[in-house]
Amino acid sequence: MRISIEGDNAAHYSSRLSEQSSGMPDPGAVLEVLGNSTELAAARVTARLRNAALSMASHTNYIRSAVAQNAEALGQAVVRLQETDSLSETAAARGNAVIDSIVQADAASAAPSSSPAPTSSAAPASGSSEKRAF
Repeated sequence: MRISIEGDNAAHYSSRLSEQSSGMPDPGAVLEVLGNSTELAAARVTARLRNAALSMASHTNYIRSAVAQNAEALGQAVVRLQETDSLSETAAARGNAVIDSIVQADAASAAPSSSPAPTSSAAPASGSSEKRAF
């Protein structure tokens, strides 16, 4: 299985996560609830809204920090993956160079030598006047 992500895309998403977390309202702004408290029913609804706002405000900082940590972790993971990919590429190139040098050395040692073949004495032509005694 191969997981692939381009570094530029990851950097873009990481910066967008950071922007979104910084754009979240402050807890104090979330706590501000305006409502009618003159009637009992309206006062109860306003009280529930205040409780919900209090709960959201208490989670705002947690969400901000979690998003910021994840954005940072994403950026670091991409950097590490790119470094690993570069190291793997370098190791593969070194391995190929070693294999190529071995192949070239074997090819050079296995090539036939270029020294001249031994010459034999030439036999006289069939129509030669030379006679041999047997």
